[in-house]
Amino acid sequence: MLEKLYEAGLKHLQSAHSQTFQEEWQGHDYAYRVVEPEFGDCKRTLLVLGGALRPLKPWPRLESNLPAGTRVVFLELPGLWDSRAIPSPFTWNLLVGAAVRTLDVLGAATCDVLALSASAPLGYRLVRDHGDRVSRLVMVGALSCVTEEVREVLERMSACLTHDRRLESDRDTRKAFTSAYSDFFLLSRKSTNRAAVTLSATIMRKLFTEVPVEKFRKCAQFYRDLFLANSEQIIPQGDTGGTPMLLIYGELDGVAPPEHAPIIARNSPNCQVAVMKGVGHNLQVESAKDFLDLLTRFLTDVPLNELPYCSLSSTLRQ
Repeated sequence: MLEKLYEAGLKHLQSAHSQTFQEEWQGHDYAYRVVEPEFGDCKRTLLVLGGALRPLKPWPRLESNLPAGTRVVFLELPGLWDSRAIPSPFTWNLLVGAAVRTLDVLGAATCDVLALSASAPLGYRLVRDHGDRVSRLVMVGALSCVTEEVREVLERMSACLTHDRRLESDRDTRKAFTSAYSDFFLLSRKSTNRAAVTLSATIMRKLFTEVPVEKFRKCAQFYRDLFLANSEQIIPQGDTGGTPMLLIYGELDGVAPPEHAPIIARNSPNCQVAVMKGVGHNLQVESAKDFLDLLTRFLTDVPLNELPYCSLSSTLRQ
């Protein structure tokens, strides 16, 4: 039932205002999807750096509930979905360059950036290296370093994708893989909203079931090159200057708990940290309404004080 409601939400998106474009950067094909404002001129651009597996998938609530005049751009990371050979190795510079290239093609002098989970370090690097192009940065579920638990899971997943050929043909093997790793990325310390967590799990498992194995292998290399090989440099040195920055964490997140926030925020003189109550790593699904309210407030410079669904701290320097 929950899955049917989610799919129904996708159908309500106004596809006439959404278009996908193909681009190339340093020999690698990639794509980006643009959702133009339904009414009026484009006043701002929101660049969404989502997950590695399905970056262009519709996001109904986000696309239909942002401030008027917002153009939304979903970026597919180069090397993950094209048919060419996997880049060796993946580098953050490759991904930063593709993001800037996309803004140039769109004629967007500046943008707001929403960077989720594995793409959070990319958002940070965009601000550090191209601060004049980013008006605001929102990072959701960002790791400051690779914890032992995350390392163990990523290494096990990578080994499974590399050596277990049954994934391509054996239904039970694929089902076990899907359950194990989709559940990890939903990991929370405890559940407070069973319906929301069930919906989040349904979406995640459907995603893991549909993605071809060869795409998972590219994702495994992505994580090996960018996270496991440089586990202490996920968030690089160098601050974000005066760019307004918001870190959002789920209070119950077992993948990227809020304890990572102070390490990231210490080099960001204009940073706020919001910890959303009762949700885990997939907070944008578990508590979609509150997440969108928080995001919209930040993007429109509305104070975040005394919100009932989150606690707030700040590194703002006068």
